[in-house]
Amino acid sequence: YTIKPLRNDNPLNGISTADIVKIQKHILGKELMDSPYKIIAADVNNSNSITTADISEIRKLILGVIPTYSKVPSWKFVPASTEFEDIQFPWNYTTDFIAKMKSKSEKINFVAIKMGDVNESAISDWTSDIKERTSRPLMITVDNQFFQKDQNISIPYSVKDLVSMEGIQ
Repeated sequence: YTIKPLRNDNPLNGISTADIVKIQKHILGKELMDSPYKIIAADVNNSNSITTADISEIRKLILGVIPTYSKVPSWKFVPASTEFEDIQFPWNYTTDFIAKMKSKSEKINFVAIKMGDVNESAISDWTSDIKERTSRPLMITVDNQFFQKDQNISIPYSVKDLVSMEGIQ
């Protein structure tokens, strides 16, 4: 039997600026991702590498410029038996499942990977909706200023209570 799981819905599920920040840190070598599945998830342009092009594709999805990823479905599935020689370069996987099943009750094990979701916040439940990622408003403070027509300006601002925020979209 050839088994090919497919799920291509709700591409924004689990996708946020936090994922972009983690991918940036990985590219810059500041904080490498610790799982081959996260590396695969970050490769949303299907180039078998993690680059700023992947970040651009995720950003376009978040901003609504594109409705879905252009080169991958919203989920990929990898056989659970896959052994990765190097977790930083996990491109030796297959998404085709070939199994010789002896009975209808035999199980095929696989790992579902939500594309773009490197912080693993996606909800895999088929009936769930995306939930709001923050519960409080971000207060930005700007001093009153007066400007002249055609004047180049710089507006300094401050933000209160930035405890653990790494990115804003």
